Amino acid sequence: MKKLLIAVVVLSLAAVACEAFKDSYDQNLGPQTVSSPQGDLGSVDFSTDKTVCQAVAGVSVTAGEAKGVVKESVLSTAVEGAVVEAVAESLGAFTTRITVSAGEESVSFVIKQDEKGFTACSSNYKQMKIVKGEITVDTFNVEDVNAGTFSFEFASGAKTVEAVTAIAKLAGDPSDTVKVEGSYFVTGIMKAE
Repeated sequence: MKKLLIAVVVLSLAAVACEAFKDSYDQNLGPQTVSSPQGDLGSVDFSTDKTVCQAVAGVSVTAGEAKGVVKESVLSTAVEGAVVEAVAESLGAFTTRITVSAGEESVSFVIKQDEKGFTACSSNYKQMKIVKGEITVDTFNVEDVNAGTFSFEFASGAKTVEAVTAIAKLAGDPSDTVKVEGSYFVTGIMKAE
């Protein structure tokens, strides 16, 4: 009788232990809440980026309607068959320089993000002055991916931006400007020195 009582107690304790383990195991396998890597932009502290950005006159930057559309880097001024490469360099927590090149041909621009949206801080092509431009941001620093499209007009020769703009308005002749357009797709961000 004593052995039977010990067996019942042991079995009862084993059953309780198994049930406790099962409850703990089931809780660990339940649905896990994982926050988005980009997070809520309303809660992002953009003030951590102290990079000075003076907006380039005549260059607009907008966010694309759909993410993940741009998948390759293109440079309209590149010779046919040239290998086009794009590089992203971090200048600050929310400031990135994009350079698209094919051999010696390259265009670069700096984009900064804040609570209001995106701003173009600079644009460069063969040291020419920029007349106007448009950048559409597809993806900006999301899991180290940057992608988008761009279209710039630069003043050719030694003419000033004002002179080129006046000629374009009066004669409608775009020959005094150089148009550079394309797209960029970069995985990975380098730290600018």
